[in-house]
Amino acid sequence: LFLLNCSLRADNANSKKFLDKLSEKINGEKESINLSRYINKLDELIDILAPVEKIVLGMPLYVDGIPSATLRVMEMLERKCKGVDKKIYVVANMGLYESVQIKNLLSMVKTLCDTCGYTYGGGIAIGAGTDVAIDAATIILVKSRLTDVPAAICLSRAVIKNIHENLFWAFFYNLICIPLAAGFYQALFHWNYEMNPMIGDS
Repeated sequence: LFLLNCSLRADNANSKKFLDKLSEKINGEKESINLSRYINKLDELIDILAPVEKIVLGMPLYVDGIPSATLRVMEMLERKCKGVDKKIYVVANMGLYESVQIKNLLSMVKTLCDTCGYTYGGGIAIGAGTDVAIDAATIILVKSRLTDVPAAICLSRAVIKNIHENLFWAFFYNLICIPLAAGFYQALFHWNYEMNPMIGDS
């Protein structure tokens, strides 16, 4: 996993602080780096990103749009790494006025993924977003607290786990009770049993 801070403010950027916080909650091998370090040698950065399977883009948003260096990285990725198996995630740090750019940003990343054959992993919007951000992002942190991101991830994992458990028990219940309601067990085992219609209906 590679966490790329796309803000030119480097370690002073809010996106960098978020990526560091996120990195603490991620298990396994990971690396975090600032785009500003490679601003005059983007080819070297693309060589580093080429073999990476999962990339998290920490993106600052400005009123006038997305930083041009980030756009150049996306263009170079498209040229050099097209068809390579990658998964791209986006974390956008924004204020009220910048939130109008979130839809453009996520749309561009989705287009990049579709063009290059990558998998788009979703986007998280951090900041005082508007309905535009709510419509575009996968997760929206309204209170702008970075600690809410790990909590949101844990919550989503718990929900998925609960869904899987419910599916298992629903399958198990139907596997046992549908043949019972249909009288299959009576015919198979010669049971002299009459089921209550209320139980059969359930």
